[in-house]
Amino acid sequence: MPRSDQVTSTPRPAQATAIPASVVRASWFMYAGAVLSAIDLMVSIATAGTEKSALHRAYPKLTPSQLHADTVSSTLFVVIIQLVAIGLWVLIARTSLAGRNWARIAGSVLFLLNSLNAAEFLVHPTSLAGLLLVAPVWLAGLGAIILLWAQDSTQYFRSAQSA
Repeated sequence: MPRSDQVTSTPRPAQATAIPASVVRASWFMYAGAVLSAIDLMVSIATAGTEKSALHRAYPKLTPSQLHADTVSSTLFVVIIQLVAIGLWVLIARTSLAGRNWARIAGSVLFLLNSLNAAEFLVHPTSLAGLLLVAPVWLAGLGAIILLWAQDSTQYFRSAQSA
């Protein structure tokens, strides 16, 4: 039995920093962005015929096989991009919750790219349904970025880096 003047040196577990509400809310926005991107993916597949009609109006000299090939390749490209986007939404949400600072930097870069894509889509819309999904996806990204760069989020990411 140790004497009262002796200090026992039992290691204490490292105190986990609580995840601030702003980071939790940012992750909700990112998960919402993933869901909206999945809906956008389904809409893109469902409206591929509309894109084919628009392509035919824009380029009436294309043969039916050229129209079909262009529509299939365009739809495949959108599917791949949307699947990558869904994965990135989820990855950045999870790594932000884990306090990885690179996640909010990557999220900011992806938000910038999403903003450029949204601007392009507003100039050259391919379907009304797709156009109606651009704003909610962009707003989900905006909400996440604002919250990820809030003061308590910044303190959380700094404390996670030093741990």
